Amino acid sequence: MERPNVSRARFRTCGAFFLLGLGALASVVAAAGKPVPFRPGERITLNVSWSDRVSAATLTIDVGQKQVSSGVSCFPLRAELKPSAVIGKLYPVYYKVESLLAELTLLPIKSTMYSREQSRVRQKFTRFDRGSGRIYYTYLTKTEQKKVLPAAAGVLDILSWLYVLRTMPLQEGTIGPFLITENGKLFTIRCQVTRSAAVNTELGKLPVWRLAPRVESAGGEKMPRSMFLWISGDERRLPLRFEIELPIGKFVAMMSGYSR
Repeated sequence: MERPNVSRARFRTCGAFFLLGLGALASVVAAAGKPVPFRPGERITLNVSWSDRVSAATLTIDVGQKQVSSGVSCFPLRAELKPSAVIGKLYPVYYKVESLLAELTLLPIKSTMYSREQSRVRQKFTRFDRGSGRIYYTYLTKTEQKKVLPAAAGVLDILSWLYVLRTMPLQEGTIGPFLITENGKLFTIRCQVTRSAAVNTELGKLPVWRLAPRVESAGGEKMPRSMFLWISGDERRLPLRFEIELPIGKFVAMMSGYSR
């Protein structure tokens, strides 16, 4: 069997943009005390493929048991991206993003990103100081870099976006602009929402919304050529499919498991 030629840059870009794709799709508006479609113990699994041919990775998204941070009740969120067996042998990597999402306001308190690419380990820490209107960002490798950013009232981290999105009442049209922080920078995004045909899943036939985010201000960062998300229109608001088009090919993530 011929082994796929997947370079370090390709897999790193896939991991970064799938995590960004999760984040680039949400509103900063969340009503206090609003019921949410997720709960502790929920797990969503997605299979990631490259160019519709190569099985590249598995992405799992979890909600942990509630925690209290600085007197605030929070949902611990976690996303992990692990390579497939073939890719892992060629290039062993691992990515993890975690966020503490305040239960009442649905705003993140802090987030972390951990990546391991062969022997190289990188960590990123983001702390949201809502009182002072600042974001404190730390990038840790063999050295440490720190940065302070101004924080708009509703700015979110990568992972919390997906969960805030799932609380939104969607309808056809444009939503945004939304402010995102990633890699110590701020991004502005608008998202086009359309109704898509219902699909058959292992959970039954589900109504679907299709979202297409458009990056308007990327802070100098290179962005995907296109990104799309299909999310279920039922009360669970499940991410059913992601598509991200990059210069190296298209990456697709399909939901393969759900439990709570």
